[in-house]
Amino acid sequence: MKILKNKFVKLLTLVLLVTSCTDFVDPILPYKDFDLAIYLRTTARTSTSFDHLNLPNSNFDITVEAVDPEGGRTLESVEVRVRHRRLVDGGAVVYIPAAGQNNLVNDVLIKTLTLTDFQPNNESRFLRAKIQFTALEALTALGLSEDQINVGDNFEVRLKLRDKFGRVFNDINAGASIKNEVFYASPFLYVVSVN
Repeated sequence: MKILKNKFVKLLTLVLLVTSCTDFVDPILPYKDFDLAIYLRTTARTSTSFDHLNLPNSNFDITVEAVDPEGGRTLESVEVRVRHRRLVDGGAVVYIPAAGQNNLVNDVLIKTLTLTDFQPNNESRFLRAKIQFTALEALTALGLSEDQINVGDNFEVRLKLRDKFGRVFNDINAGASIKNEVFYASPFLYVVSVN
């Protein structure tokens, strides 16, 4: 009886071993039909503040990489947009340009990058680009002068990505995990403080 029990246990173990290595069930999710997106991972933040006492020499400078299944090649364009905001007495926030209907974000275009601005690099398989502009470029785009800027003001820099399929990705429609997690590092929105 003991020999029969041992043989049964060995046979059961062998059956479990063989079947555990085989996938008999087709996945429920249609992996080949996933609609994969694209995002801009921030790989470097060289300069993300403006010096109030030296606005002509202050700049915004980050490096991003386009992450998608094709190594970044579904990217068509990235609009770099900006608006100015100031906290005023009473806790209100004043924006230039002012908020649009239903408090929608109004901002102005500083520059547009295209796929040709994104280049291969030695650190990853994704294409990278630097996004740079001076404080004076931001002021000019907004119609402001240097004397209208105070310490404590902020500039909101928004990226609006369009892919070759016509889809648009920005800080409004990107998921929280894409915007806030360290790995993805793709906020699409950068706050540039004036110090």
